[in-house]
Amino acid sequence: MESNQCPIVQDSEPLDRAVDEMQAAGCTTLLVVRDDELVGVLTSEHLGDWAVLHTTLRDRAAAQSET
Repeated sequence: MESNQCPIVQDSEPLDRAVDEMQAAGCTTLLVVRDDELVGVLTSEHLGDWAVLHTTLRDRAAAQSET
């Protein structure tokens, strides 16, 4: 893989490892493949959206368990 290319990861790769690869390469986007077929695109924007959603759902679940 050339150094100016962003990583391509397998769909089975853990999210944290994919994010580490993205950050190490200085990329904001990476391609996700399964058996050499493109199945998705992961972007830093998607990760931000996921983090907000995850935090909101976690906080909501915690609030419900306190009642």
